[in-house]
Order: sequence, then C-alpha cells, then structure tokens
Amino acid sequence: MKRTLAFIVVLCALVTACSPVPRRTAEDPVRVEAYQQRLRLLTGVADWEVEGRLAITDGREGGSGALIWVQSGEAVSMSFRGTLGRGSWRLSATARHAELQTADGQVYQASDVGDLVRLHAGWEVPVDALSWWVRGLAADEAWESRELDEFGRLTRLQQSGWEVEFSRYRETGIAQVPARIFARRGDYAVKLVIRDWRLGPDAE
Repeated sequence: MKRTLAFIVVLCALVTACSPVPRRTAEDPVRVEAYQQRLRLLTGVADWEVEGRLAITDGREGGSGALIWVQSGEAVSMSFRGTLGRGSWRLSATARHAELQTADGQVYQASDVGDLVRLHAGWEVPVDALSWWVRGLAADEAWESRELDEFGRLTRLQQSGWEVEFSRYRETGIAQVPARIFARRGDYAVKLVIRDWRLGPDAE
C-alpha cells in the first residue's frame, strides 16, 4: 500500500513537471530588434505632447472629449474638455503628488494619478499604461502577447487584461508613433485619436 501511494505521488509530480507551460509565440528577431530600437529612442525622450480626442464606454454609457497631455520628465499636465465621466477637468502631477481640478472648481489630491482620475474624473483607465501605449510601447515591457509589423511597430498588444490595437503610425522626426489607439477590457473600451504629436524640445 505504501509503495502504491509513493508511486502515485511520484507520478503526480512527474505529470505536473511535464505539464505544458504557456509560452509567448516565437517572434521574428528582425522585428523584435526594430521594436527595441524604437523603445530606446522613445524612452530616451523626456518631453512629449499629444492633442486628440478621447472616447470611453463601459458598454452602457459613454462619452468623448478633447484631451491635451503634456509630459515633461516625471511631471504630467493633462486637460480634458467634454462630457465624459464627470465632465471637464485639469490635472497636474509629479512622481509623488497629483492634483485634479474639476470644471466647478473642486480640487482633489492624491499620490497616485490613476486613483485620482478613476475616483474624481470617473475614468476606469490605466493612466500609467496609457502613457506607454500612446507612444506605441508596451508598459514596462510587461505583456502577455503582442504583434509587431515589419517595421517593429506594435499593432496589437495584450497587457494586464487589456486588448490594445495601434494604427495610423506617423513620423515625428525621432520615431514613428501611433495616431490611433483602441483598448478594450470586457465591456470597457477606450479610443484615442491623436491629432497632433510633438516629441522632444518642441513639446511644451
């Protein structure tokens, strides 16, 4: 009996050890190197600015509006004008502090930009990840799956439960960046169409 139990334990251990482990799909090394080059270029630029239109829906309700996002190192300035969530607002943030002012003059503060936007702007959007996606990059290189085109540009990305699509890449003088980002998680969907992109010293 003891030998039988021991055999079963060993067999189970072997089966577990031999179980297939999910692996990322093999990628074209040329495309990967092209992506890595884009990553180095874009993460080496501390200042950038985008202007565009953002639309969000949770499957039942939604809205849209104009978004201006200015990044200067770790400092962030965002302004939104529209009917989405709780309406128009302005946000300024550093690595340790964030402040959001609504159209009616209310001011809210927090240490985390994502929490501040979620609680007081009504957005269920991963702001930290979006700062990478808007440049056509996977956030912190932590992703489940991705698709690269022949130029090493992201076309699809699965990350933190979000399915993200990138399209309409345009030249900025430093690297190509997407002009359209569409992200979905369950019924929640986010679409950002960028009208103007500025990278480097021209960003204000």
